[in-house]
Amino acid sequence: MKTIQVNVSRYNPETDTAPVLQCFNDIAYDDNDSVLDILLKLKEEYDSSITFRYSCKCTICGSCAMRINDEARHACVTKMRDLDTTAPLTIEALKNFPVIKDLVVDLQPMIDTLRSVSPWIVADQKNVPEKEYLIKPEAITDTLQLLDKCTICGICHSDSSAIAEDARVITPIAMVKTRKLMLDPRDNLREERVKQLAELGLLKHSDEWNTTCPKGIDLASDVTLPLKQHG
Repeated sequence: MKTIQVNVSRYNPETDTAPVLQCFNDIAYDDNDSVLDILLKLKEEYDSSITFRYSCKCTICGSCAMRINDEARHACVTKMRDLDTTAPLTIEALKNFPVIKDLVVDLQPMIDTLRSVSPWIVADQKNVPEKEYLIKPEAITDTLQLLDKCTICGICHSDSSAIAEDARVITPIAMVKTRKLMLDPRDNLREERVKQLAELGLLKHSDEWNTTCPKGIDLASDVTLPLKQHG
């Protein structure tokens, strides 16, 4: 069985002034173990006070997003075989969020910016069907299906250099949801949504995002460029 040193960021707002790394030596692992498996082992066998979020274990919920070796990723699908195990494994909370405890961050700032762009379908009340709203297959584009995979995990928010410099700017997640709604044939606010994003700072900051998405969404080609062209 292989072993590795694991460093976990610890922070308790009641007792700590800043996060510190707690070192766990000689932690046994298998190449097929995920980082979430390692965290569960630490919590069950070494220190039950370690705090982190997880739920589905298959990248559907997005709740186990954290920084792994200084890269924002989902712990449930990040396998040990895909990491450099010649160096310690370091696990920290997402950046650009207030830390609640250890690896758990407060997502409320991101949710607040999402709310600012009305992230729900606004249908034309004159053309609401009596029963279900039927969508033709050709209206469900590949991009729409891709954007629908977004789990609001916070990885793009964490990696944004623009947000790091100014927490008030419009966030990637708000733009992803706006773009998705504009592609939805049921929505009736397409022009208004672009104007809203422009007022919130889209044109000023979107080119500064150096973010990645675990679901494969390309913020430049799938989101910001089409929105700017539309505007």
